[in-house]
Amino acid sequence: MTAERGHDAQGLALSCTLFGFATPGAVSMDVVSRLDLGWRPRGRDGVMSFSADVPISGAHADVGIALDAVSSSGEPILGALAREPSVQVDVALWFGAAGEPSTAVFSGDWLARCGRSFELWAEVEHAESDPRREGDPPPDRVTVSWSAGDDGATVDIEGMDTIERQRRLEAALHEAMRRGARRVRIGLHARTGIAGIVIPDSIVQAFRDHRTDLEISGERS
Repeated sequence: MTAERGHDAQGLALSCTLFGFATPGAVSMDVVSRLDLGWRPRGRDGVMSFSADVPISGAHADVGIALDAVSSSGEPILGALAREPSVQVDVALWFGAAGEPSTAVFSGDWLARCGRSFELWAEVEHAESDPRREGDPPPDRVTVSWSAGDDGATVDIEGMDTIERQRRLEAALHEAMRRGARRVRIGLHARTGIAGIVIPDSIVQAFRDHRTDLEISGERS
């Protein structure tokens, strides 16, 4: 994950944080001074970063609307950063380990008008207590379902290491967009790990271009 969330967000059904990164040489430092986002040094490499908690209530949330509430000088941060494409923006989702599955929704209309693309991270938090099971631990599973009119498909990604899971996820999403998907649903089914995924900003941009609805759910089973 890009960065750790605050302790206040731990244990929630769903929580979200917006991150930004400005690298010297790629980003003029006047951007940092102009946008009052609580920038701070990140390590010793000169990178400046900020983070902002996104207000989420409940286990089923329209995250796009919640992101609109995170503002700088009265303007949504994503809108403000639309004019600064060299600033890297990440949106991180954490799904709670207990209870029913949680769902984060990004409507295609919101994606189209939000101002800019971003990299999207998602994972399921570990349970505070996880009793040991007999035999080999079951693998995490990620499902990708998409629909486009009468067309559609579901891809199950199970028992893969992190790199292979990510490769198959991106292949499934590229195929969905190639086929003109209007809705994409991703399910994270964590068992022993966190079922973590990353949706690159280039794929999020494809969702924006096609006004594709995106839903991500997460649970620990």
